[in-house]
Amino acid sequence: MTELLGLSRLLATETNVSDLLAFLTERDPSIWSDLLGVVPDSALREGRARTSNRADVQLLDEDEDEAVLAAVEVKLGHHLDGDQKAWYEETFGDETKLFLAALDADSVADAGLGERWTCLDLADLVGRWQHSEDVQAATFSTAMFQVLSAWSKSIAAVTRGHGEEAPAPLAQISQPFLGRVVTRVLREPVCKAGAAKALATVTSGGGNAILMAWLPVKGDDLRCSYIAEVRWKPATEEMALRFGLDYTDDGEEARKAVWQRAQAMTDVIRADRFSDQLAETDPKLAQLLKVKGSGRPSPKGDWDHVIRNGWSGAAVKGRNPGFWRDRAHRLEASVSIDLSRASGTDVVALLWSALKYLSEAKGA
Repeated sequence: MTELLGLSRLLATETNVSDLLAFLTERDPSIWSDLLGVVPDSALREGRARTSNRADVQLLDEDEDEAVLAAVEVKLGHHLDGDQKAWYEETFGDETKLFLAALDADSVADAGLGERWTCLDLADLVGRWQHSEDVQAATFSTAMFQVLSAWSKSIAAVTRGHGEEAPAPLAQISQPFLGRVVTRVLREPVCKAGAAKALATVTSGGGNAILMAWLPVKGDDLRCSYIAEVRWKPATEEMALRFGLDYTDDGEEARKAVWQRAQAMTDVIRADRFSDQLAETDPKLAQLLKVKGSGRPSPKGDWDHVIRNGWSGAAVKGRNPGFWRDRAHRLEASVSIDLSRASGTDVVALLWSALKYLSEAKGA
């Protein structure tokens, strides 16, 4: 496929996709008849629908006093969270059909939306206008389908595989946007594997994908958790697995507590030790790690100064606790993942293995 870079940039934003879906509907609403049983008269983009929240697209029937025939939510990797799902179901009556148009439709459908919802493959939905008698709609639809369907195939390839094929290596993903979508898709599998919580987000400034997972430390009243996270730069085929300790609380007491616990686990929060144990329990998974010693920087300066004075540029300057850190409350080791071999399912397994390793280690 010749990549349509300009269109790809537009379609990488959900609001733009929703705008274009409304445009296609305005040009030829008859395409919805197979899904609705009737042809809507108009499309309303981000209508308020009796509350301050907004549906992405509403399909209206003007003959019925602009009754809402359907409400459409567009997702590029995000899953429909409980609050948003409840809002749709409470706002729109049973007479309104609810559609979730998702780039990764299979994983969204697996989440179990309930009987009121119909999950649609976003590329297939947009592609319905390719043979429209409206020339503009057909032209836009064909170009959009080309991009969205290629994205869907790439995401499925690295997270689930095709048919009986095993998931493909993540090196196939080179666009930062698709990296962010893939980590969002993998968030739910990480929770199903056993993590207490998982979050897919991005680095500040760079916009590279991060997938984080936690397990609470039992009996810790300062809300300490074991953390495992991957930080991914698709453009350069780099992914680092970090694992260690994370404290939700801030303040001197929490900074002191995480530092003391990290020192007690200094022989555990090491890339080489984690790799050695993984080689015993899952040799194939261990081979995906590119280990260089402890995976930690050398300590430098007086870290107690940071504990006493708090995290700031001035306090941290010239000081390092001997761990990779996020401010003063997250202390970790780091190891690179071989993306030429590791798939999305491998990343899920590595994150869970790191959390288990930390929680089961002596001195944890």
